[in-house]
Amino acid sequence: MPNLSLELAQTGRLFVFGTEGPMLLVRTELDALPLKEINPELPYASSVKGKGHLCGHDGHLTILVGLARKLAQKPIEGKRIALLFQPAEEAGQGGPEVVKDPIFQKHKPDAAIALHNIPGIPLGEVRIKDGAFTPASLGATLFLEGKTSHAAEPHQGINPSLAMAQIAIKASQMVQPDISKANFSLLTPAETRMGSKAFRLLAP
Repeated sequence: MPNLSLELAQTGRLFVFGTEGPMLLVRTELDALPLKEINPELPYASSVKGKGHLCGHDGHLTILVGLARKLAQKPIEGKRIALLFQPAEEAGQGGPEVVKDPIFQKHKPDAAIALHNIPGIPLGEVRIKDGAFTPASLGATLFLEGKTSHAAEPHQGINPSLAMAQIAIKASQMVQPDISKANFSLLTPAETRMGSKAFRLLAP
């Protein structure tokens, strides 16, 4: 069992194994996404409608639970190991909330490892890298305002669909996918939405 079990950043958890020595923190996230579960038949599928365990979050959490079991069975002498289950990773809010939480400030680690899976590498292989491992993510939302018209009279309206298509094409041209180069970048349109199911109307 951990020596400390603490709640922080509202829905996060911090478990500390050991009572003395330098502290190493291993961090992963516990997140669900506002998306439909794509494998609802799996025993670990989300039980909440419209929420899915995607992007590897369930795998990350399972790895950390496995490490917790190992530490409970065989503690590391002279070391404290803290396991952080960080909330709200996808939204970018959880990390700052954890760091400024007084409980975390009281149990600040001497070093930290951020855990993430890597699809495609051999099962059981662990890779470690100093500093950042993946690029930072920055999102943006664009709003295009058109003008509603009857579908039989498109010249009376302004349909933003062509502009939306041009933005998607331009985004694909700005990508530099070679990770060996300093200007590596990805630009991914994640969602597009226009109008509604009103087949007789061109809605902005």
